[in-house]
Amino acid sequence: MYAAGVLLDGMEVIADDACIIIFTPPIGAAYVTPQGRGRARAYFAYYWEAPYRLSGAQDFPRFVAESVRIGAQEGWYARARVSGPLASFSGADSWVEHPYRHGVALLGDAAGSNDPVWGQGMSLALRDARVLRDYLLESDDWDSAGHEYAVERDRYYGATHTVTRWFAQLNFNRGIATRSA
Repeated sequence: MYAAGVLLDGMEVIADDACIIIFTPPIGAAYVTPQGRGRARAYFAYYWEAPYRLSGAQDFPRFVAESVRIGAQEGWYARARVSGPLASFSGADSWVEHPYRHGVALLGDAAGSNDPVWGQGMSLALRDARVLRDYLLESDDWDSAGHEYAVERDRYYGATHTVTRWFAQLNFNRGIATRSA
């Protein structure tokens, strides 16, 4: 899938409620995450086969139309103003096996990025920093600590990848087997 994201001001959403709307194929999903004071991050996830990529302020009306078609409230966007770039990006998982070599540890998206539709990026980056810190504080052998971090990172990223793959299959797979399930 692809995800398009944009930072908006003037959003008419409840300040402490995030909203995720997943629509059965062939459309996708819409996400709104309030940031406070009428500001929100908004996302629209759609299938890679779509004949378009949303990018730039000129595509904002289509972004809103597709989000509303999925089930987002049209009123949320009534006074919304684009405050950051609108861009689409691939939702494909990408990772490095054993993200430590020769004194260099990769963290966050550099170590592996999970499909952003499921919103795990920040939590993975923060966990990476904490886990690496803990291993470095436990040992004077930083090379060994780096390898221990990489083994642990591979373990929890693998679990995250498995679960988000299940979510994607459950929510976004298409076809006869999916319809009868």
